[in-house]
Amino acid sequence: MGVADMQIAAIAMVNGLTVVTRDLRGFTRLPDLSIEDWATE
Repeated sequence: MGVADMQIAAIAMVNGLTVVTRDLRGFTRLPDLSIEDWATE
């Protein structure tokens, strides 16, 4: 996970937001982060 992804995750976590991404592998390392992958149904 790069610096930009960490910034996105931090902003989302502080503001109680959900990150929509295809990079589940990177973002699932943050257990308190809400993530969704809209590419899969």
